[in-house]
Amino acid sequence: MSETSTNEAQGSPTSRVGVLGLGTMGRAIATRLLEAGFEVWVHNRTMARAEALVSAGARWAPSPEKLAGEVDLLVTLVADDGALRQVTTGEGGVLTGERPGLVYADMSTVSPEVSADVAAAAAAVGVPYVRAPLMGSTALVRTGQLGVLASGPGAGIDAFEEVFGAVGRRTFRLGEAEEARVMKLAVNTVIAQTTLAMSEALTLGGNAGLGWQQMLDVLADSPVASPLVRYKAVSLAARDFRVAFSTDMVVKDLRLALDVARRDGTVLPVTGLAHELFHAVSAAGRGADDLSSAVLLYERLSGRDQEA
Repeated sequence: MSETSTNEAQGSPTSRVGVLGLGTMGRAIATRLLEAGFEVWVHNRTMARAEALVSAGARWAPSPEKLAGEVDLLVTLVADDGALRQVTTGEGGVLTGERPGLVYADMSTVSPEVSADVAAAAAAVGVPYVRAPLMGSTALVRTGQLGVLASGPGAGIDAFEEVFGAVGRRTFRLGEAEEARVMKLAVNTVIAQTTLAMSEALTLGGNAGLGWQQMLDVLADSPVASPLVRYKAVSLAARDFRVAFSTDMVVKDLRLALDVARRDGTVLPVTGLAHELFHAVSAAGRGADDLSSAVLLYERLSGRDQEA
């Protein structure tokens, strides 16, 4: 089943919302919810990342367990499968006790297998569990223009309508189980392959004498242009490789996509090659940089080492 809806936050929100995991995206989500008028509670392994949010009006919870006890709606944004297990079913996790009235949504990019384990743990304590990975950058959070991929119990998704409407322009209802997880991985394979295609095109043109800005202008206003191409063209114009979507995260997400493909007997040769290429970018010291830093590897391999 596939259903889409357009969200728009309306009126004054009354739900208390918890945000666990204050990396770049988590901080942006918490900030957006504060601006939308929610009562926001936050937790992170290191309290320093919460200081600016607390100064802006958020409330601090000293542990995942305490956070879950203070809010009606709980959002987690964590790095990987291990982190999701730890904050949910690990010692003092959000699902380690009864949570009357709590509805929980995880917005991370994780494997369907671990997500299904979390779903079972949530069901055991009576907590509706929504899989809600996000599409877009922190810049889109600030304008409420993210895409939300949602699967899980319909009533749980309904409970998050105001939250999803505050951070995103559209929520895609994709099913009752792990459909949103697989869709996010599918989207990220396209992001990875598009970024590599841009890297190859820029290196091809550069070696033939075309100007860097000339090429970016053409790519951003051509039949291959897309929101991603236009967005990356802006940062690439300045050869700015500060992270929006890190190379290491791309490597992780492509590995997860390949794991799903092997499970289902799906053949993904281009994704497999993209995984190896981004692994090489990471091994070259660019793991913490944006995935667009792949162009630096192409330039080096082509004899045009122009590292920023």
